[in-house]
Amino acid sequence: MKFSSTKILLFIVAISLVSACSIFNPDIQVEKRIALYFEVDEIAEDLQAGEDTLRVDEFKFSIGQFNLKGDDIELGSSNSIRAFIFGFDENATDERLVIGVGLTIADNAVFNSYTMFLRPVAQGSNIVDDDFIGSNGNYSTIIKGTYNGKNFTYRSKANFTKELAFEDVKLNDDDETIVIIKSLDLKDVFYDENDNLIDPTNSDNSSRIIENIENSLTVEAFASNVQ
Repeated sequence: MKFSSTKILLFIVAISLVSACSIFNPDIQVEKRIALYFEVDEIAEDLQAGEDTLRVDEFKFSIGQFNLKGDDIELGSSNSIRAFIFGFDENATDERLVIGVGLTIADNAVFNSYTMFLRPVAQGSNIVDDDFIGSNGNYSTIIKGTYNGKNFTYRSKANFTKELAFEDVKLNDDDETIVIIKSLDLKDVFYDENDNLIDPTNSDNSSRIIENIENSLTVEAFASNVQ
């Protein structure tokens, strides 16, 4: 997996998170940082099975909050944050930075799990992406591409919580960042157990696609002196 210190800011739905540092331990005054990245493998590549061809050009989802846990420490995003948008498209070449914020946590803090809460975009989120807004309720997952040469937009109101464990990451220096890279491989999402493509234009497949997304998400975490 590739990591670039060149950060591409995609969406920060709640600007107050950056200025208010709403992930914190108020009893500790040493600031470190968290950087959340997102990447999708096989984006803008043809996935084929028999006569069927699928190409995904854009993949994005919203989370209502996230938690980081470790040895005797747990940090959670503020309840006032209504949504973050994780997005990746055909123009991306490296992981995309979703959010980077300051943390006031102790030296030598150790983290070993990340929990995400996939949620449809809440009303009143001031989100700038209309793909997530619907007349009969908002969405949590958007996938755009072509299936057998025809354009499609897949939308889902899926709602789930997933905890992703990783090897211990210890923050030592005052200026260290804990980097969390959330990854997804489209082959794991759109191929079934018989290596056939799952048609995203067929509504009967909607729940299976979401189940595959939930099961396929992975996380890499490490400490870095990213500036």
